[in-house]
Amino acid sequence: THCISSAASDVYKRQVKSGSNEPVKFQFDSVKGRAQIGDTILSFKCIDGSYPDFNRVFPERSDKISIDLSQSQIEKFSTDQRSRAITLSADDGFMQTRDLNNNVIRVPIEGHGEAFGFNLSYLKAFLDISPEINIQGKCSSDPFYINPECTDCQYILMPMKV
Repeated sequence: THCISSAASDVYKRQVKSGSNEPVKFQFDSVKGRAQIGDTILSFKCIDGSYPDFNRVFPERSDKISIDLSQSQIEKFSTDQRSRAITLSADDGFMQTRDLNNNVIRVPIEGHGEAFGFNLSYLKAFLDISPEINIQGKCSSDPFYINPECTDCQYILMPMKV
């Protein structure tokens, strides 16, 4: 396992074009790493030190709560809303937030499970990676798995109280 700085990660993200399927080749040795994207090569130093077992952060998988979302659904919400929180209520069939005038904005969703909330900006960031995602979790207070339509990565997102 290798850890890289957020600065190296930011440079990498700027080089990868949104929606691109161009392969990225990573190479690591004990202290350095490199990522090749097309003709561009990014070199960086790995972060030294011992870190806690990050695998413990990942919750046990459960589909007690499961919702499919698309970019077109989330685009109906502005990050200029009164609240950054968005409530997803699969059993009721909608997600909602409030605008600057305190009006409720609701969009239909499909899935099952109890209501929970996320930071709207974080949810939009995941949908920038993949136009469709599946959200799965055990209960409204536990971390949720964010499953993009095609990736080998694992993502989790902490819920927020709404």
